[in-house]
Amino acid sequence: MDGSYYVVETANESKDKFIVACGGWCKRRTLFGSDEGPNRDSSLLDPERDAAKIRPFFVHPDWVRRGLARRILRACEEAARGYSKEETLETPLGKGLALNVARMSKRVG
Repeated sequence: MDGSYYVVETANESKDKFIVACGGWCKRRTLFGSDEGPNRDSSLLDPERDAAKIRPFFVHPDWVRRGLARRILRACEEAARGYSKEETLETPLGKGLALNVARMSKRVG
């Protein structure tokens, strides 16, 4: 994988392991989807002008509100050492909700 993908596993009473949360970051232009999907661009981002992208996070409904997505985001942020926040943007999600997004940059060379 070209970026980092984090998985949180747990075991049930019978010791079977299963994934309860996952997510990560990517340095490719297209974040997710089939390799053969329409408008797929698997080329690498240019670190001189393109930021790495956070992949979607998924948490099993039985495991929400336990800090798993926060742990995955923290791991992504730690992997992005050397980056600095340039600005904070508010992205409307609909129904009166919004998501604060940080635009990050990293000096290279």
